[in-house]
Amino acid sequence: MRVWSATVNSQPVPIGLSAGVFHTIDLPAGEARIEFTYEPQGFNPALAAAGAALLLVLALLARALRGTHASPPPAPSDITRSDGLTPLSQ
Repeated sequence: MRVWSATVNSQPVPIGLSAGVFHTIDLPAGEARIEFTYEPQGFNPALAAAGAALLLVLALLARALRGTHASPPPAPSDITRSDGLTPLSQ
């Protein structure tokens, strides 16, 4: 379970608590680059599930759209009347 992490000059450091509320880290003398990162538990699996759901929706949408293309109307010579007669030529 990774929630909070900290780095000082790109090196991971342990996080402590002050007064049971505030995060604390040990710092070297001089200038330092400090970075706190918050990553909620279950974030990566939820992100993967959302990506998989998006791919599924896109695949279903592509499949549905593939079947909606209308074919061109038949040429007049291809039309057959129900009474067996052929249509008049234009």
